[in-house]
Amino acid sequence: MKALVLALVLLCAPWPGGASAVSAAGCGAPMPAGAEAEIDPAGGIDRRLFDATILAETNHQRCRAGRQALAAGPALARAAQGHSDWMARTGRLSHRSDRAGARTLPDRLRAAGVGGYAFAAENIGSVARFGVAGQRFRVVDAAGCRFADAAGAPLPGHSYASLARRVVALWMDSPGHRRNILDRQARRMGAAMAFDPRAPHCGRYWITQVFAG
Repeated sequence: MKALVLALVLLCAPWPGGASAVSAAGCGAPMPAGAEAEIDPAGGIDRRLFDATILAETNHQRCRAGRQALAAGPALARAAQGHSDWMARTGRLSHRSDRAGARTLPDRLRAAGVGGYAFAAENIGSVARFGVAGQRFRVVDAAGCRFADAAGAPLPGHSYASLARRVVALWMDSPGHRRNILDRQARRMGAAMAFDPRAPHCGRYWITQVFAG
Protein backbone atom coordinates (compact mmCIF):
# COMPACT_ATOMS: atom_id res chain seq x y z
CA MET A 1 0.00 0.00 0.00
CA LYS A 2 1.28 3.44 -0.78
CA ALA A 3 2.38 5.57 2.14
CA LEU A 4 0.45 8.60 1.03
CA VAL A 5 -2.19 9.48 -1.49
CA LEU A 6 -2.17 13.15 -2.40
CA ALA A 7 -4.40 15.73 -3.99
CA LEU A 8 -4.60 19.50 -4.01
CA VAL A 9 -6.81 22.39 -5.02
CA LEU A 10 -5.89 26.06 -5.46
CA LEU A 11 -8.01 29.20 -5.61
CA CYS A 12 -6.33 32.55 -6.02
CA ALA A 13 -6.63 36.12 -7.09
CA PRO A 14 -3.79 38.63 -7.61
CA TRP A 15 -2.27 39.71 -4.30
CA PRO A 16 -0.60 43.11 -4.16
CA GLY A 17 3.01 42.85 -3.08
CA GLY A 18 3.42 39.51 -1.35
CA ALA A 19 5.45 38.35 1.66
CA SER A 20 9.02 39.46 1.85
CA ALA A 21 11.72 36.85 2.17
CA VAL A 22 13.05 36.09 5.61
CA SER A 23 16.37 34.64 6.65
CA ALA A 24 16.62 30.86 6.39
CA ALA A 25 18.74 30.81 9.56
CA GLY A 26 17.19 29.68 12.81
CA CYS A 27 14.51 27.47 11.22
CA GLY A 28 14.67 24.75 13.87
CA ALA A 29 11.61 25.75 15.88
CA PRO A 30 10.52 22.95 18.25
CA MET A 31 7.33 20.96 17.86
CA PRO A 32 4.48 21.77 20.27
CA ALA A 33 4.58 20.12 23.69
CA GLY A 34 3.17 16.60 23.49
CA ALA A 35 3.73 16.22 19.75
CA GLU A 36 6.10 13.25 20.20
CA ALA A 37 3.37 11.19 21.89
CA GLU A 38 2.09 8.25 19.85
CA ILE A 39 -1.40 8.87 18.55
CA ASP A 40 -4.04 6.66 20.13
CA PRO A 41 -7.07 6.79 17.82
CA ALA A 42 -9.16 4.70 20.22
CA GLY A 43 -8.41 7.08 23.07
CA GLY A 44 -9.29 10.17 21.07
CA ILE A 45 -7.26 12.36 18.73
CA ASP A 46 -6.08 15.72 20.06
CA ARG A 47 -7.23 17.88 17.16
CA ARG A 48 -5.66 21.10 18.43
CA LEU A 49 -2.31 19.40 18.91
CA PHE A 50 -2.38 17.93 15.41
CA ASP A 51 -3.27 21.31 13.88
CA ALA A 52 -0.45 22.99 15.82
CA THR A 53 2.03 20.27 14.83
CA ILE A 54 1.23 20.55 11.10
CA LEU A 55 1.53 24.34 11.42
CA ALA A 56 4.94 24.02 13.09
CA GLU A 57 6.26 21.69 10.39
CA THR A 58 4.78 23.83 7.60
CA ASN A 59 6.37 26.96 9.05
CA HIS A 60 9.68 25.10 9.34
CA GLN A 61 9.57 24.41 5.60
CA ARG A 62 8.51 27.98 4.83
CA CYS A 63 11.36 29.34 6.94
CA ARG A 64 13.87 27.16 5.06
CA ALA A 65 12.52 28.63 1.81
CA GLY A 66 12.69 32.22 3.09
CA ARG A 67 8.94 32.62 3.53
CA GLN A 68 7.11 34.31 6.38
CA ALA A 69 5.48 32.10 8.99
CA LEU A 70 1.78 31.37 8.76
CA ALA A 71 -0.61 32.15 11.60
CA ALA A 72 -3.02 29.60 13.03
CA GLY A 73 -6.45 29.68 11.42
CA PRO A 74 -9.07 28.06 13.70
CA ALA A 75 -11.83 28.54 11.14
CA LEU A 76 -9.65 26.91 8.49
CA ALA A 77 -9.08 23.98 10.85
CA ARG A 78 -12.85 23.60 11.22
CA ALA A 79 -13.24 23.50 7.46
CA ALA A 80 -10.42 20.94 7.27
CA GLN A 81 -11.95 18.76 9.99
CA GLY A 82 -15.27 18.39 8.24
CA HIS A 83 -13.56 17.33 5.04
CA SER A 84 -11.21 14.87 6.77
CA ASP A 85 -14.19 13.32 8.55
CA TRP A 86 -15.94 12.88 5.21
CA MET A 87 -12.89 11.30 3.54
CA ALA A 88 -12.36 8.87 6.43
CA ARG A 89 -16.03 7.90 6.43
CA THR A 90 -16.23 7.32 2.67
CA GLY A 91 -12.68 6.19 1.97
CA ARG A 92 -12.51 8.72 -0.87
CA LEU A 93 -9.62 11.09 -1.48
CA SER A 94 -11.25 14.00 -3.25
CA HIS A 95 -11.61 17.75 -3.01
CA ARG A 96 -15.26 17.44 -4.02
CA SER A 97 -17.53 15.80 -1.47
CA ASP A 98 -21.23 14.98 -1.43
CA ARG A 99 -21.84 16.90 1.81
CA ALA A 100 -24.59 19.49 1.42
CA GLY A 101 -23.12 22.96 1.70
CA ALA A 102 -19.55 21.61 1.74
CA ARG A 103 -19.01 20.11 -1.68
CA THR A 104 -16.12 22.37 -2.70
CA LEU A 105 -13.39 24.29 -0.92
CA PRO A 106 -15.22 27.63 -1.33
CA ASP A 107 -18.33 25.97 0.15
CA ARG A 108 -16.35 24.67 3.11
CA LEU A 109 -14.69 28.01 3.74
CA ARG A 110 -18.04 29.80 3.62
CA ALA A 111 -19.61 27.28 6.02
CA ALA A 112 -16.70 27.74 8.45
CA GLY A 113 -17.09 31.52 8.39
CA VAL A 114 -13.95 32.25 6.37
CA GLY A 115 -14.31 35.29 4.15
CA GLY A 116 -12.40 38.18 2.67
CA TYR A 117 -9.56 36.10 1.26
CA ALA A 118 -7.72 36.65 -2.03
CA PHE A 119 -6.02 33.25 -1.92
CA ALA A 120 -7.11 29.81 -0.75
CA ALA A 121 -5.68 26.35 -1.28
CA GLU A 122 -6.16 22.84 0.04
CA ASN A 123 -3.85 19.82 0.32
CA ILE A 124 -5.26 16.40 1.20
CA GLY A 125 -3.67 13.03 1.82
CA SER A 126 -4.04 9.61 3.39
CA VAL A 127 -1.33 7.94 5.48
CA ALA A 128 -1.21 4.49 7.13
CA ARG A 129 -1.37 4.46 10.93
CA PHE A 130 1.75 2.26 11.12
CA GLY A 131 4.91 2.55 9.04
CA VAL A 132 4.06 -0.44 6.84
CA ALA A 133 3.99 1.33 3.49
CA GLY A 134 6.83 1.50 1.02
CA GLN A 135 8.82 -1.34 2.58
CA ARG A 136 8.79 -5.05 3.30
CA PHE A 137 7.16 -5.83 6.62
CA ARG A 138 5.59 -8.70 8.48
CA VAL A 139 2.52 -8.96 10.63
CA VAL A 140 3.46 -10.02 14.17
CA ASP A 141 -0.05 -9.81 15.64
CA ALA A 142 -2.81 -8.52 13.37
CA ALA A 143 -5.40 -8.26 16.14
CA GLY A 144 -2.95 -6.49 18.44
CA CYS A 145 -1.70 -4.16 15.67
CA ARG A 146 1.91 -5.31 15.93
CA PHE A 147 4.11 -5.10 12.84
CA ALA A 148 7.84 -5.48 12.20
CA ASP A 149 10.20 -4.50 9.41
CA ALA A 150 12.19 -7.02 7.38
CA ALA A 151 14.87 -7.12 10.08
CA GLY A 152 12.32 -7.81 12.82
CA ALA A 153 12.36 -4.36 14.40
CA PRO A 154 8.92 -3.18 15.61
CA LEU A 155 7.10 -0.63 13.47
CA PRO A 156 5.45 1.89 15.81
CA GLY A 157 2.34 3.87 15.15
CA HIS A 158 2.76 7.50 14.19
CA SER A 159 3.14 10.21 16.79
CA TYR A 160 1.70 13.65 16.07
CA ALA A 161 5.19 14.84 15.17
CA SER A 162 6.13 11.89 12.95
CA LEU A 163 2.82 12.06 11.10
CA ALA A 164 3.23 15.79 10.52
CA ARG A 165 6.80 15.37 9.31
CA ARG A 166 5.80 12.49 7.05
CA VAL A 167 2.86 14.13 5.35
CA VAL A 168 4.52 17.54 4.97
CA ALA A 169 7.69 15.94 3.60
CA LEU A 170 5.67 14.03 1.01
CA TRP A 171 3.69 17.14 0.11
CA MET A 172 6.99 18.98 -0.29
CA ASP A 173 8.10 16.29 -2.76
CA SER A 174 5.03 17.01 -4.92
CA PRO A 175 5.32 20.24 -6.97
CA GLY A 176 1.70 21.33 -6.60
CA HIS A 177 1.51 20.64 -2.87
CA ARG A 178 4.88 22.29 -2.33
CA ARG A 179 3.63 25.36 -4.18
CA ASN A 180 0.65 25.62 -1.82
CA ILE A 181 2.85 25.25 1.29
CA LEU A 182 5.32 27.90 0.13
CA ASP A 183 2.92 30.30 -1.56
CA ARG A 184 3.71 33.90 -0.65
CA GLN A 185 0.01 34.80 -0.68
CA ALA A 186 -0.80 32.44 2.19
CA ARG A 187 -1.18 34.13 5.58
CA ARG A 188 -2.83 31.50 7.78
CA MET A 189 -3.37 27.75 7.87
CA GLY A 190 -5.54 25.13 9.51
CA ALA A 191 -5.21 21.35 9.41
CA ALA A 192 -7.15 18.34 10.62
CA MET A 193 -7.19 14.58 10.44
CA ALA A 194 -9.69 11.79 10.88
CA PHE A 195 -9.08 8.09 11.39
CA ASP A 196 -10.57 5.13 9.51
CA PRO A 197 -10.16 1.98 11.65
CA ARG A 198 -11.55 -0.21 8.86
CA ALA A 199 -8.55 0.30 6.58
CA PRO A 200 -5.94 -2.48 6.26
CA HIS A 201 -3.15 -2.83 8.85
CA CYS A 202 -5.09 -1.23 11.71
CA GLY A 203 -6.27 1.91 9.95
CA ARG A 204 -5.39 5.07 8.07
CA TYR A 205 -5.36 8.80 8.73
CA TRP A 206 -7.10 11.19 6.33
CA ILE A 207 -5.56 14.63 6.41
CA THR A 208 -6.68 18.05 5.14
CA GLN A 209 -4.61 21.25 5.13
CA VAL A 210 -6.26 24.56 4.20
CA PHE A 211 -4.56 27.89 3.48
CA ALA A 212 -5.97 31.39 3.09
CA GLY A 213 -4.52 34.81 2.52
